[in-house]
Amino acid sequence: SKANQQKQRANPPKFLGKQDEDLELWIFQIEEHFAAYATERESDDSRFVNMVAPFLGPDVMSWYREFKASVGETPRTWSLFKEHIRARFRDSDFEYKLLTKMYELQVTGSQQEYTSKFMLLLSQATAEIPEFVKRWLYQQNLRPDTSSYICQNIPTSLQDTIEHAQRFEDARKPSRTRPSTGPPSANPHGRQDGRQQ
Repeated sequence: SKANQQKQRANPPKFLGKQDEDLELWIFQIEEHFAAYATERESDDSRFVNMVAPFLGPDVMSWYREFKASVGETPRTWSLFKEHIRARFRDSDFEYKLLTKMYELQVTGSQQEYTSKFMLLLSQATAEIPEFVKRWLYQQNLRPDTSSYICQNIPTSLQDTIEHAQRFEDARKPSRTRPSTGPPSANPHGRQDGRQQ
């Protein structure tokens, strides 16, 4: 069928279990790829995990064989699978290290680059982070004048905070108006055509 051809076209990557791999991103990619199978994903049986198993690399497949043997007759539900794969392939203090990375993230380029890096880190969190903590983590390493502007506007969410930061940074950029016809002293009233008012 057409739907099956669409699903087969671009398979998600295999999870190889390497230190630098983003397990949470892989899980997200799997869930997105198999979005049409939400019923199987939420079921109390092994159907969804059986669909996902081919997307495990050799080392992870060895772990999966052990996982399968350890649960015996217990259904290998998606939530049980995620719990166990996280326990095996994430650092034991993953959440702590993730929060540390968010805390230490610095603005080194544009505001948009900083926001993208921050949101990538935030997307890896599995523990619930309160909204005010997200705002604080995002805001605390911004440029001082940007952070001050945000504080004056009292944002209520991370999204509000991001929007205020971007607005402030956009306003700071030089405008793209036509250059004046002379040096600033020759144009005391800010007119583009150089005429006096």
